[in-house]
Amino acid sequence: MAQIILDSSNNLIQGDFDNATLNNRTKFKTTTLNGTTNVYAVPNGSSTSAGYSVSNAADPTNASKIVMATNGTTDTQIISGINGSGTYLPLSFYTNNALAMQITTAGNILVAATAAPAFSAYCNAVQSIANNTQTKLQFNVEQFDTNSNYDPTTNYRFTPTVAGYYQVSGGFSWQNQINGYGTLSLYKNGSNYVTLHFGAANGATNQYLGHYGGCLVYLNGSTDYIELYGYQVTAASQNTGGTTSTGSYFTASMARSA
Repeated sequence: MAQIILDSSNNLIQGDFDNATLNNRTKFKTTTLNGTTNVYAVPNGSSTSAGYSVSNAADPTNASKIVMATNGTTDTQIISGINGSGTYLPLSFYTNNALAMQITTAGNILVAATAAPAFSAYCNAVQSIANNTQTKLQFNVEQFDTNSNYDPTTNYRFTPTVAGYYQVSGGFSWQNQINGYGTLSLYKNGSNYVTLHFGAANGATNQYLGHYGGCLVYLNGSTDYIELYGYQVTAASQNTGGTTSTGSYFTASMARSA
């Protein structure tokens, strides 16, 4: 039978809080039938601050701790702190048994790759773009892909697995013959979503014309995907001028959740 022991000599309230059978652990429960259990820590008298602290040592004198507290009438707080010579630890947030976000001891916020996908890719070879034809750009080298949502080998598309609003940018350049023009377009689910850039070159031959742009797009985290397409109009087929990451690129990162 679960019980609570008041150990006044060691200033402890003890109970079986770690029984292997969950239902046999010492628990708190309201006496109100069908009522909600809500355990409070309240201040005494005119004080306006209260909290709960959990340490990583049996003797909390020199220990790491997490504190959930009210700070008077200023704010409520979740604190990764220390007592004495304890060590400050990162503050981590888990969901579905996986790390979702962490605040480091330096105050930096780290978000798990699965929570906010991002990628960057570029073309490392010249790609032919047929005259007067929308052509999918083949960004075949990944610089990074935090959640493996970009396909650099077959479809050259980004299919994020987290719903949200994504900041997309990209670009390419091609060698113009004379009086040519071209566009860079973002395609969503196989259809032209928006023209990111239009550019024209007049009168000069063999000059490179660059198309670079970006936009914000909503992706549902399951079936939505995006691709970049290049288009050019001259007298013959031309090539992309970008053969490095500085000449051609395709990137996307989640700006905010849905």
